[in-house]
Amino acid sequence: MSRYEKDQTINGLTHRIAYGHDHAIGYFVQIYSPPYDEPVVEYDDLYGWYSKNTTSEQRKVAVQLVKDIKAETVSTERMDRDPRNHLGARIAAEIMPTKGNA
Repeated sequence: MSRYEKDQTINGLTHRIAYGHDHAIGYFVQIYSPPYDEPVVEYDDLYGWYSKNTTSEQRKVAVQLVKDIKAETVSTERMDRDPRNHLGARIAAEIMPTKGNA
């Protein structure tokens, strides 16, 4: 799993935005608004969109970030088993080479 966080001002408030890639749910984006402990906007490839107490600006930021991630203009190091992307997988592939879909 990769997880990145950044702060961004939306509607005059600083929001914490988490995004990345998880092997179970795919790409994800979560926007945390200051008065709430849970994300006000969530997206992942498995379940889709979830919004609660959200503004249109927060939603626009999330939609744009998802587009940027999928267009690979925002860096998210996929922590899957692809040896090209993951150091642990690269070491394991060198120690125990496999064939097929193992």
